[in-house]
Amino acid sequence: MLRVRKVMTKSGSAAIQVVHYTGRTAKIVRHMGSARDDIEHDLLINKAREWIDKYTRQPNLFPGKSKMY
Repeated sequence: MLRVRKVMTKSGSAAIQVVHYTGRTAKIVRHMGSARDDIEHDLLINKAREWIDKYTRQPNLFPGKSKMY
C-alpha cells in the first residue's frame, strides 16, 4: 500500500514523498516536492494523493480520511 509521508530537511522545508513500506523500511516511489509553508504543503499532499489514486487505480475507501502518517 502506498502512503504519503512528510520528512523535514536540513533547510527547514518539508519533503513530501509517496512511499511503500515493507516492514519498517520505506521505499520511496515518488518524490512530490518540498514545501516551505502550509499552502505549498497542502498542495503537495493533495497532488500526492491524486497521484496515488491514478497509480493504483483504486479509489480511496474513506475519501475524507488522510492516508498520511
